[in-house]
Amino acid sequence: MKKIVTSVVLGLVCGGFAACDTDYEPLNLQPAKQYSEKYYENLRNYKANLFERSICFVWFGDYNGDPSTPAYRFSALPDSVDICSLWGGYPDPVQNSLAYKEMWEMRNKKGTLLVAPTIIRIMENENYANFGLTYEDMVNQTTTDDPTGTYPDWCVRYGNYLLQQMWDNGIDGLDLDYEPESSDEIAYGIYGDRMTLFVKYLAQFIGPKGADTTKLLIVDGHTPPAETEPYLNYFVRQNYGAHSCSAVSGFPWEKCIYTENIGDYWTTGGGLEDQAAFQPSEGYKGGFGAFMVQRDYHTTDSGADKEMPYGHLRRGIQLQNPAVVK
Repeated sequence: MKKIVTSVVLGLVCGGFAACDTDYEPLNLQPAKQYSEKYYENLRNYKANLFERSICFVWFGDYNGDPSTPAYRFSALPDSVDICSLWGGYPDPVQNSLAYKEMWEMRNKKGTLLVAPTIIRIMENENYANFGLTYEDMVNQTTTDDPTGTYPDWCVRYGNYLLQQMWDNGIDGLDLDYEPESSDEIAYGIYGDRMTLFVKYLAQFIGPKGADTTKLLIVDGHTPPAETEPYLNYFVRQNYGAHSCSAVSGFPWEKCIYTENIGDYWTTGGGLEDQAAFQPSEGYKGGFGAFMVQRDYHTTDSGADKEMPYGHLRRGIQLQNPAVVK
């Protein structure tokens, strides 16, 4: 994801796409279906086997304020979404009570896990204000493992900040957006060995080797160092505009999720369905997904079920994990 303000609570109200989203022609949408409690129990049980199959991962935003369309409501997301990264930030239970209520209904009733995304650029002004570190302070501190198990100050302070946001809000994990974009960030920011160190610090608490293995530790964006692989549940590849999936060095297929920027390709679906359909010759991929998934609510090309909300995503879910007809 490019040029988005860094924060766990990313206050994106409508982002750069909102102006387009208000001009859609009305669609002949199906009324909401009513399902039995047994249906939701089966759905939760299916999602409990997260690491035994390919999953559906989305970044969801634009749900702050009064929704002008069901596209901006958690209740409209397809039931089969496994992980929702809260690109619009954690909704305020008072100021955004509808989104807060529907988000937790989705989590508790449908079993859709919630993760907090943040672009991990400690050099940005907002993070400097929080952590008070200069370029030199950070880069000159230890960047490799200490035999005593201690970590440099920047690592502990920034890591604890992110973990506290997760714990305070009761959500299911962290989504670290790893996108160094300048030579300064590479030289002084969380990059290379410092990225490995940072992941290992967080991994003491969450992820497959953490004290709480129910909490997810995910990296998306640039491919992280191979040394981080044992400590991560998933690497989410921003495979934008691509119609194929390739192996990621250092990461097994089952930890790799491939995503399309449906925010840009909502009219055609881009490569989302091709990425969803792909499976390696042996085993299975981690999954597929979409950035700014709310824009797929209004599908327009006839090949993606124009009358069905989230036409591309729903087709992708079926292509990846076809429904079993009994």
